[in-house]
Amino acid sequence: MSNAIIPIVLLMVVLGCGSKTQQGTPSVSGQNPTISAVEKPKDESRNADQWRTSTDGKLSFRISTGKKQYQIAESVKVLAELRNNGKSNISVLPIRCAFGNVGDAIHIVGPRKVRYSGPFKSMPRPKEVTLPPGKVVTAEAAIDDRYEGFGVPGEYKISCSFSGLTSTVSLEIISKEY
Repeated sequence: MSNAIIPIVLLMVVLGCGSKTQQGTPSVSGQNPTISAVEKPKDESRNADQWRTSTDGKLSFRISTGKKQYQIAESVKVLAELRNNGKSNISVLPIRCAFGNVGDAIHIVGPRKVRYSGPFKSMPRPKEVTLPPGKVVTAEAAIDDRYEGFGVPGEYKISCSFSGLTSTVSLEIISKEY
């Protein structure tokens, strides 16, 4: 080995140059690869504690928001997700029904009384759909000016129920900074 190669090899050992595992995760020799918070699936890293599971364990439901703090007049979107934890197909109502036929299935508690002001619609009961094992389906709703009393600074709890499961998410609305 030439004198020029020895310092390069020593530098590689000192810096801990790693190899790639089969999953493509860098691994330093002698250490087990671990999954960091950044590498967790998006599904589990965002509001993972919000999942509510049925008594038989076959179905889970959660609502979530993109973040925990919003400025006044900033758009707030709520996601409803339904997951089949079982090993076979499950027949359920479409997840969009989590937000109700009349728009008032979202319940909000905040610094002021919040209520849905309309428009109210009456729709027939939708047909059930099949949710395959391990599948997660998502619906989205906007909290906007139809919800009177929403948007003043303070803490809010937003809840929604679906298939007998109720999930709640908290957020804060803050004043705009100038």
